[in-house]
Amino acid sequence: MSTAVLRPRGEGMLRAWGEMIAEEPAGPGYSFTPNRQQVFQNRLEAFLENPCEETLEEFWSADAVDSADNPGQAILLAGFEDYQDFASFLETLAAASEYDAAWEDTLTWKWALWELYSRSNTDEPGILTREACEALRWFGVECSGDFAERMDVLEAFRETYFDVVGHATKGTEHEASVRAEMEQLFHAFATLDSGDLSAQLKGPYSEFYRGLYGGSAMDRGRPDPVELVDIGPLAYAYAHGKVNDAYDEPDVSGFFGGYWENWKREYCDYVEETIRDEFTLDDLEAEEIEPLFKALTDREATNLNASVIEYLMGGQWGQYVWNDVEEYFTSNPEEASAVLSEFFDSSKPDVTRLRLFREHTIHIKEEEGRSPGSIERMATSLMMVCEPDEQIGLPPSKTAEFVEAKTTLDDYESGFRPRQYRSVVNALRTFRDEIQSAVEELGGDQSVSMLDVHNVIWMYEDNGEPSNDELPASYRE
Repeated sequence: MSTAVLRPRGEGMLRAWGEMIAEEPAGPGYSFTPNRQQVFQNRLEAFLENPCEETLEEFWSADAVDSADNPGQAILLAGFEDYQDFASFLETLAAASEYDAAWEDTLTWKWALWELYSRSNTDEPGILTREACEALRWFGVECSGDFAERMDVLEAFRETYFDVVGHATKGTEHEASVRAEMEQLFHAFATLDSGDLSAQLKGPYSEFYRGLYGGSAMDRGRPDPVELVDIGPLAYAYAHGKVNDAYDEPDVSGFFGGYWENWKREYCDYVEETIRDEFTLDDLEAEEIEPLFKALTDREATNLNASVIEYLMGGQWGQYVWNDVEEYFTSNPEEASAVLSEFFDSSKPDVTRLRLFREHTIHIKEEEGRSPGSIERMATSLMMVCEPDEQIGLPPSKTAEFVEAKTTLDDYESGFRPRQYRSVVNALRTFRDEIQSAVEELGGDQSVSMLDVHNVIWMYEDNGEPSNDELPASYRE
């Protein structure tokens, strides 16, 4: 088996890691007292002995599995009759001599399946988790593809790890397997933030933490903060139009943008007053999925001459993606009710919700004309119309043009990327606040939401920077 080729500083980081865990059973970002694999094994045995809600809650938790928040228990059990049926499935995984892709038809959440199988089978070279793949990126190792392809990557990295580190905890009171050592390494990469790392830069094991601190945050799976750039003219030009109610009617002449955009607010009001009155979005039942999509696509929701979905999704191809997702969810209502209930739960992190939606719909990209970016557009648009003050739909090409021109993010990556959404939406929320300040400075009393930011992103592609005449008089040169 070949070894993995690491980026510069990678081997030094591994050596420092090995020296640290040979001496210290726990530290910032890791612990072998006990390690997560030990917790997993103990709680798995308890669940198999007594499959019930209480033992599953203990088993499916963050100190036992990386995937605990994605999916939640309801989605995890969606393909099983009861707790005993799930326990029998886990016994099948543990007894298997090799991975069977047919299991993906039963447990459709692949990350959970991959982690459960690789944890249960100690012959596998590593434990396959999101944390592992994110950490490997820092080392310059791409971990992608299906289970077998990702496991090949882990096996190559294990060979490199063993060549550099050896079995660092062997013979210590906190001895763990090489697999468990690697998992704790990955956990440190995925979870430590800059504050945690800064506190360790002068400690006894600073070499490890300094190397981790030196890598870019995006390489470690934590996006660098995205800042706005020269946003003032856009904020004031749009605020000037908003204060004059320019975007409430089809005639927008004389103001920045030239688009009538009030239909978005009409649709959000429809969602708030009609759909939420009929459906509890974060607690959906299987029989509600088809009526929910029918309500979402009601052509009477606004005074547009077409379904608002055609506008949100950007035309024909976007509508095809929506239709395909709708067909999948309405054909699998039990799965859809569990997925969408968590997706619409605004108390959960944005990244968690988007990952959930992606995992259950990404197969649609295999159809002609469908793309991960269009699926992300659907997911983020749903979040926007349900939470217009905080969330925003991302039309791929328009967002890329705006973000690359008006923020510090030089390369807006295509596809369905939840972490990128998190970093971009934070910057766009700041832009929302800039527009609100401009509205108030111009004497307006209108409230600004993410719908307004969405408007500007659309306008910017066609109009670019506002002209001097489109700025308020007090702001003109």
